[in-house]
Amino acid sequence: MSQENYSVLLFGGENRLGLPVVRCLGQEPGLTIHYAAKGKTGTRFSRYLRSYTVLSGKSDDEQLLSLKAIIQKTESDVLLPIDEPAVEFVIKYKDEISDLTSISPLSDLKTLHQVIDKNALNEWLEANDLPFARTWNVPSKPDEMLPESLNFPVLFKPLWDRGGDAYGISVRMFDDRFEMDQFLEENPIDPNNYLLQEYIPGFDIDCSLLCDQGEILAYTLQKGFILQELQYSPGIELLHNEGFLDQISEIIKKLNWSGICHLDFRFDEREGSYKLVDFNARYWTTMLGSLEAGINFPLLACKIALGESFPLPEFKDTQFVLTTTALKEMFRSKNGRSYSFTQTGLYYALKDPVPELFKFKGYD
Repeated sequence: MSQENYSVLLFGGENRLGLPVVRCLGQEPGLTIHYAAKGKTGTRFSRYLRSYTVLSGKSDDEQLLSLKAIIQKTESDVLLPIDEPAVEFVIKYKDEISDLTSISPLSDLKTLHQVIDKNALNEWLEANDLPFARTWNVPSKPDEMLPESLNFPVLFKPLWDRGGDAYGISVRMFDDRFEMDQFLEENPIDPNNYLLQEYIPGFDIDCSLLCDQGEILAYTLQKGFILQELQYSPGIELLHNEGFLDQISEIIKKLNWSGICHLDFRFDEREGSYKLVDFNARYWTTMLGSLEAGINFPLLACKIALGESFPLPEFKDTQFVLTTTALKEMFRSKNGRSYSFTQTGLYYALKDPVPELFKFKGYD
């Protein structure tokens, strides 16, 4: 990529998602990076940032005025929303914002809501004859009758993802009805904010994407090699799988998707199929792994926003380990370890150390 001098304003990501985006863009010489957020996070101490501004106001109208003022003050050429609330906000006010700066590709609100609501996503997958994981409503009381189709174990998940846990309770698995009822009695929740999803025996495999009007502009595929129960893998291998990519391409084309996204699939070993379980319309925690594989997603999103085009970039098969896990691994036996120091989040953290002293909730 040639060196270019332009200014980028990142927006949103008041969670663990912001810092990887900053560090990806920080690898590009000549790029000026600004950040606008609704609150303070450790990301504001990154050496790669020229400025970090907290939006003023509480209403959408007030925050829109604040964001527009930040765009003008920073003279930003591109606006990149980081997480789903920021994506939704920018889509709503795209016409007003686009008068001031270029915006990375985005879908419309209807499509966004279709994919980030897990129930709506399942309905769309089923209507389009695509593999999907069955879901059920969370019972509103312990003695409520369950559907005959529901078999334990089942997963308990938030209905919407926010780049972290939106409601204070993470994904859980219930092995039986007694365990589920006991949990619901001890943790009063609004059942409308959660769902039950079938447990699929197999393995997780994910795809990271940049798309425009149903066309894939860049992608990486990844599978965990360091596994955590019911959580994303802190150690991933980037790999190729053409058959899997064909299914992803069909989904993206039928949705006519535009923008960044990270799709979580589960390979169902019973049926030999890949089932989409989460569509994350945002940047993702393991994005520096994509960078290690040769794909700088935020940078490519900037280029598309500025009207540049490029052929589908190739990525290399490699591995990547997140910061905390890499630190733990340093004190363990090296037997079986096949990744290098530069293939870890620790490598990027040591080049940009101050945010590590101000870690915010959920950040690895």
